[in-house]
Amino acid sequence: MADKAGETKSVGSALNVRAFVSKSTSKAKAAYLRVRALRAAPLDRKVLAAAAAGLLIGTALGFAGASRDHYRDEMQALRGEIGAGRGETARIVAMLDRDRTTMAEIRERLATASSEAERRDAVSSDRSERLNRNLATLHEDLRGRSDMLGREHAERIAELARTIEWRLQEAAQAAQAKPEPARTGSIGEAAAAAPETIEEWALREVLDGVATIQDRKRRLVEVARGDLVPGIGRVEAVERRGRSWTVVTKRGLITPQGW
Repeated sequence: MADKAGETKSVGSALNVRAFVSKSTSKAKAAYLRVRALRAAPLDRKVLAAAAAGLLIGTALGFAGASRDHYRDEMQALRGEIGAGRGETARIVAMLDRDRTTMAEIRERLATASSEAERRDAVSSDRSERLNRNLATLHEDLRGRSDMLGREHAERIAELARTIEWRLQEAAQAAQAKPEPARTGSIGEAAAAAPETIEEWALREVLDGVATIQDRKRRLVEVARGDLVPGIGRVEAVERRGRSWTVVTKRGLITPQGW
């Protein structure tokens, strides 16, 4: 804005000088016309020449003096305006230098922020990858455990189905069997008829009246009073004899075994 104002003032000054020169030229032209008019009159040529010369010299001197003074004033005004323009230019240059410094600082801060953002993105990406790997590992582990539990559950259900089937078979066999005759005789005959130990089954544990027995095939079965043992028959009692427990059946006794 200051540069445009200075330029406008300079143009105005130049127009003033041009107007002054045009005005002086008009005066000289008028003097020349008067000289020509005098030459047309019947006067002495010497007088006319002297008059014309004096008129021209006076006009020229007046024009030169006025022009010099006015030009000097205009030049001083122009010098002042140029000095003011230089000061404004220096101020603008200083502002531009400050702006350049500020822009450089802003660029540096932006570069630092961009680097920090890239570093944080890299850290976040690494954490995300680790989390995804951990989740995938956990998923595989859970799926493996689920498959294992499913197999174990299926095996238990199959074992339970076999046990139920054996008990149903024993129940059917017991229903078809004839009732045993009443025992009579002496005490010696009763002692001779004492039940024998069943070697195909072994007692492993007794808990709350429920006995866990195992056959030679490592098959475990839980039985209580009234239950059927596959291939043996109904359990008549689960009782302690001496220091150990015994499962009493119709075919004999199931006791703890060393195998």
